Amino acid sequence: MVAYAAQSRAGGDPLTDRRLLEAEIGASPADSTPVSRQGLPEDPYLSPESALGEPVDQRTDIYALGCVAYWMLTGRYVFTGNSPMQIVARHVNMAPAPPSTHSAFDVSPGLDQLVLSCLNKKPSDRPTTARELCERLGECDVETAWTREDARAWWETRMEPESAVTFDD
Repeated sequence: MVAYAAQSRAGGDPLTDRRLLEAEIGASPADSTPVSRQGLPEDPYLSPESALGEPVDQRTDIYALGCVAYWMLTGRYVFTGNSPMQIVARHVNMAPAPPSTHSAFDVSPGLDQLVLSCLNKKPSDRPTTARELCERLGECDVETAWTREDARAWWETRMEPESAVTFDD
């Protein structure tokens, strides 16, 4: 980690930075992962197996969906950091905090656990299919049902309004 910081401050080249990432997490990121100017993955929904270049399947999508659910509940990414390398290393090595610890909304213990199960490091520890995830979501306790107005207010606090589209004649 110290070597990466020194290299980055010195304006290191992307190939060297990528090799340092490989040394930090023990493998090379998947070739299809979007990369930053430094040559490092920058996907905030990157599964550990994708980062490690391991085989992926539907459970990789479950991880990404867990990341989206986390953002929807908290307004923040599961992991942040000072560099793409730090974020990738956290996806591979760090357990996320429960969404309820960062949410302005009441998140039930069941929903907390479901989102965290989607974010398990091992694909075999995640829900296996979208159907299973949907069934488990239906089992979560909800104290207050959301209305359309609740949803509209939620989106208005998190999304930039779209600019008006104009057409030139």
